[in-house]
Amino acid sequence: FKPFTLATWLSKGKGLFTNVTGDQQSWSGRDFSACGEPLGTPRFKVSNSEGSGPPSISVMQATFNSVNLAYMDMASRLDLCDITKTAESMGVHLASPPTQAVADCYKDGTPVAGKLPTQCPAMILGALLISPLTMANAYATFAAEGTYCPPTPVLSVLDRSGKAQSIGATKCVSEAIPTNVARGVIYAGKRVFTEGTARGRGIRWPAAGETGTTDNSVRTWFVGYTKQRTTAVVVADPTDYPGRYPGGRSLNYRKIGDRYY
Repeated sequence: FKPFTLATWLSKGKGLFTNVTGDQQSWSGRDFSACGEPLGTPRFKVSNSEGSGPPSISVMQATFNSVNLAYMDMASRLDLCDITKTAESMGVHLASPPTQAVADCYKDGTPVAGKLPTQCPAMILGALLISPLTMANAYATFAAEGTYCPPTPVLSVLDRSGKAQSIGATKCVSEAIPTNVARGVIYAGKRVFTEGTARGRGIRWPAAGETGTTDNSVRTWFVGYTKQRTTAVVVADPTDYPGRYPGGRSLNYRKIGDRYY
């Protein structure tokens, strides 16, 4: 989810080489604003998958190393409603109806089917249920330099005689996000392959992307894109592990064949 915060950051005229805080682990809802109003949620702890970040880190480095704490600081300097609007302009929506557990993340505590919440700082770290197709299509908006096209599984429709039938044109939205913003996200996303969390995994073709890891590596994500294609990959073991890792088993130190990972 971080690139949607990055796109919002860039759209507000903030830079990739601006320094933010990478080691503040304790946050309060009042550190964040949503639709112009401070949140009232209590304090909560956040950490990085790689441990504590440096006290001062550039947005560029925070992006290609996927530093959670730095992105919390970035979100605290923005408005959560603006981040939600950016994501929704690129087609991002919930994969299933919101549960009562996230009701407090919606204004007045009223969940809206499909709609992203606006009162949830944790969303910027990927706490929402969003499908791989939705994520791939949103990242395709970056690859298309800001043009959003809704996904469709239908390539063609033929009648019983084999004659092609009209299925209507896909209604794309040009500049769903500004072109220069999309290019800025691409520029940072390329560094994920060369210096960041996916370094050494390049495909010998101009590409960008972002990694994602849930707590205890219960699910790991990668969404990558070139000018021509965008792909979202999720690795998970959905085997229930009651009382330990909600939603599945940790992927850490698992044996596949003869090798531990």
